[in-house]
Amino acid sequence: MPGPAVVTSGSDPIPDERAIANLVFGLAEAIDDADLDRVEELFGEATFTLAGREPRAGGAAFRRVIEQGMRFHDGSPRTLHVVSNLVVEVGGDRTVALSRSVVSVLQAVPPAFGLQVVMAGRYHDRFVRDPAGGWRFAERMMFVDLVGNTSFHSTTRFDPK
Repeated sequence: MPGPAVVTSGSDPIPDERAIANLVFGLAEAIDDADLDRVEELFGEATFTLAGREPRAGGAAFRRVIEQGMRFHDGSPRTLHVVSNLVVEVGGDRTVALSRSVVSVLQAVPPAFGLQVVMAGRYHDRFVRDPAGGWRFAERMMFVDLVGNTSFHSTTRFDPK
């Protein structure tokens, strides 16, 4: 199932760059909200690769990565994925686009774990225009550059580059 495309704001078309930014930010928000149905929907048929690891294809596989690798506290990861420095480049024919961004993952699990940055890295995303004229994820590569205390965040070990 292809991921949904963000095409309009009300009845007015929105620029390609804004539609793609909405997908990038929307996926981070869905992860923080533990809305795994939305994560799966947004990711659609895309491929996810955590640098140096085996690629995973499709929203269901990406959902499983989260379910199996992320620690939940009363149903929430207690995280805030802050995505910044977003650069979007839309191809001349407007059928493909690339983006680069920085992600900082903040987490707090009171009272045992005070607010701190547990990880920082980069996303390299590729998007394709879907048949309805909107955008969807095609691929995400995540690079982990800095790792803090992930004991409350993840069951997975992250090795920075």
